[in-house]
Amino acid sequence: MKISQFFEDFLVKKRIGKVRLSINSLSTILMYSNLQTVFRFLHVFTGRVKAANGFGLYVVEDEMHDAQTIATLKQLFDGMIEIKDIGDSYAMRVVGMTSKPTPWFEYDIKGTNIILNKPKDL
Repeated sequence: MKISQFFEDFLVKKRIGKVRLSINSLSTILMYSNLQTVFRFLHVFTGRVKAANGFGLYVVEDEMHDAQTIATLKQLFDGMIEIKDIGDSYAMRVVGMTSKPTPWFEYDIKGTNIILNKPKDL
């Protein structure tokens, strides 16, 4: 209900068009509710974000969930940023926004900036 009121207030009443919304973390929500309930909630939620031409960011710790849960949730999103541990650093890639996933990029965080390094064959 609160999310519906949020969209109503920002998009209709205030006419604020650039909605950015983040849920951190879906894994926590899944700990307290079943997949079917979370999926139904997200189906409505992601539909509203798309209808508002907004941007939604949803964090899921894939190692906390079985493959079916991850596959079910992926249906709701346009793409994903995958992050993995590669020893003493991390790498990321984008999946689903183009016909093939991007290469893996090691990255560094400097203040509020993310610096991508050369692609790695991981």
